[in-house]
Amino acid sequence: MQVQMPKIFTIFSLLIISGMMSLSAQVSSNVIPRIGVVDLKRVYDAAKSSDPSARELDRLRQQLNTEIMSRKEEIQSLKEERVTAMNNSNTSLADELAVEIRRKEAELKTFHTNASNQIRKVQKDSRDDGSVQDMVTRAVSAVARVRGYTLIFASNSGDLIYWTDKVDITNEVIAHLSR
Repeated sequence: MQVQMPKIFTIFSLLIISGMMSLSAQVSSNVIPRIGVVDLKRVYDAAKSSDPSARELDRLRQQLNTEIMSRKEEIQSLKEERVTAMNNSNTSLADELAVEIRRKEAELKTFHTNASNQIRKVQKDSRDDGSVQDMVTRAVSAVARVRGYTLIFASNSGDLIYWTDKVDITNEVIAHLSR
């Protein structure tokens, strides 16, 4: 029994020493986290404004909306002509204009559907591209590294209750994106 006691004591001592060494290594390798925040909505808005596909989408929307408004004005003008024709008892012209108005309204409906599909396709292609998301992620990472942050939270996520402006890197990230 006495022979086994020193073996157990030695093994127990070695386990304690190795545990202490492991704990010491963990304590020295632990880093106190530096935490920052970023308003991702503002950053994404800024990134999209500098993204060519977002600019193309805006240009396409404007172009299609202009065409839709032009077609609606044309239909409105035809309706006014029809009222005038009816007031002048020119039923044949009024009937012709009614047919023309229905045709133009059907064309407008088709154009509007095609325009909506075209916009959705450009939006989907832009999202699938992932370039804006990658650009934002790289910018946030770069600013965080320069500032020495180990964690960055989205300030507009709803999960954060308080932070100071000192840890908000939003403006720096937007400036980084504009370079």
